[in-house]
Amino acid sequence: KKVMKKLQSQNSELLGMGILDRMASVLSEVLKTKQVFATVHSAVMICVLFGALLTGVVTMGTATLRKGSGKASDLARILGCLAPAGLLVAGHFNGVSKVLRSPSVDLCEALQMLLRMAGLVLANDDTPAAFAVFQAASLLTKISGDVASGSLAKDVGLVRGDWHKLVDSHVAAILLPILLGLLWLGLRHLRSSTLLSATAVLSTLTSPVALALAWPQVTKLLGSSQNPEGLTKLISILYGVTAAGTLISGGSIGMLSVMVVVQILTRIH
Repeated sequence: KKVMKKLQSQNSELLGMGILDRMASVLSEVLKTKQVFATVHSAVMICVLFGALLTGVVTMGTATLRKGSGKASDLARILGCLAPAGLLVAGHFNGVSKVLRSPSVDLCEALQMLLRMAGLVLANDDTPAAFAVFQAASLLTKISGDVASGSLAKDVGLVRGDWHKLVDSHVAAILLPILLGLLWLGLRHLRSSTLLSATAVLSTLTSPVALALAWPQVTKLLGSSQNPEGLTKLISILYGVTAAGTLISGGSIGMLSVMVVVQILTRIH
């Protein structure tokens, strides 16, 4: 609501821009705060996850109809796993909707990280090596960013002071899944020295120190302001294009997933 009010106050300024500049300004403003970015990212990942599940159900259902009971057992297992989750959400919809109406920053970030780790674990051996490299580099950059901001030392310090707080802490919700995800990627996908080297190079180039040194030089070449908000705006645009491309590339399944998630969120809010 705060973001929408700010955009409404800038309505006259936005109308004077071109369509691309308008979209870039809206994206950068919407994704500027940590809570909104985590919420949007979680919604995008839920759309992708729903699309993947729907694709699996449709594929196995079609194969079952064609070949009799060849894939019936796999389809039954998937539906058996989804049924308890569906019943749980349906039976406690009011409570779940209350939590989702005003999610905290920690909940949004933990949900986003949980969905991300689930995607990494479910990635099979046919997954392109570049996927694992970019994911590992991103997770390492997340850790280096927390180190630079001081949040990692703060979170670890709270747990060291009282180990009983480990279960309900940022360390258990964010840091441990990141470490487990890195371990999984290293053991399952990043076995060659080439992939590990590529991961190290990417994580170094996207670290806070490297960005702080490189961004002013880039702005000099582009002739733009050295304000860090320019980098945030660029990253927001790239994220928006990537998210939209991911959902559009899903075809009819991707569009259906987006519409279902939007309808669910609309009913909740």
